Formats: sequence, C-alpha cells, structure tokens
Amino acid sequence: MLLSVIALASCGGSTGRVQTTPSTPAAVRPDQELLGRWTLVSLEVQREGRLVPRAASGELTYDEFANITVHVELAPTDPAVTPPRVVLVDFLAKASPDRGQLAYIGLQPRVPADRLIPDAAPPGEWRHYDLQGDVLRLSVVEEGRVMATLTWRRVSR
Repeated sequence: MLLSVIALASCGGSTGRVQTTPSTPAAVRPDQELLGRWTLVSLEVQREGRLVPRAASGELTYDEFANITVHVELAPTDPAVTPPRVVLVDFLAKASPDRGQLAYIGLQPRVPADRLIPDAAPPGEWRHYDLQGDVLRLSVVEEGRVMATLTWRRVSR
C-alpha cells in the first residue's frame, strides 16, 4: 500500500487565518528560513523497500505568521487517480519548526474526503523536513523509515 489510509476528522477552531502577534508564544513563531511560496519538484513514495517517483504537482506557502498551506495532486495519468480523487494532501495550519519536524497547530483539511486518493497519509504526518537553501523536503516517516517525500523549490519569499 502506498501509505496508510486516510481518516479525516474535522478539526476544531475557527476557519479563519490566525496571526501571531508580539505576545504569541515562541512555539508558533515562524521560521524565517521557511518563509515563501514553494512549488513541488517531485514526489517519491515507498514501494517494495525503495522510494519511487510519482507524477504530481503542488504548492506550499509559509508566511510571516507561521501559517502553512500545502496542496498536492497526483497527475491524471497516475494509476491511483480516480477522478475526483486526485488530491494527495491539502491542509492549512500553524507550523512551528523544531529540530527537523513541524509541529502543526489547528490543522484543517481544505478538501472533502471524496477528493483525496484512498491511500493518502493523514495531513499531520507530513511533518519531517529538511531545508537546504531553496530546496525543502517534507516527509512522512513511520518507525524510522521514510514512507514518502515531497521535494519543493522556493519560488518567492
């Protein structure tokens, strides 16, 4: 199986965008290195003990208020795609980076479950990250193994 089956539950809280202020706890302050708009360069998923590429497109944004939005769709030609089920991951949250992991606060799925591919990982599992200049890798890790990686290139700050 590509990844674990997704079980979306609605998250509590407002649907609006929450901004940090000078009095906001450091836990939700943005990481200046992650700021910007990013475009998906590649998607790799674990299959039979190795990471294999999948055709996909997507966008990630991280702003000065620590808001992160992520949207990734598989290519229409991908075998896992059965329209309208084309979305791999799509969410909005506060993201607080710490030692290679993003802690999400108020994570909210942005698409209905009937648009997600059946074997998509829950959005909160896309938390392990590695940043090298303008290249960001966001991964799902289970029991120490990378199960999937999204590789992004910064488009703008």
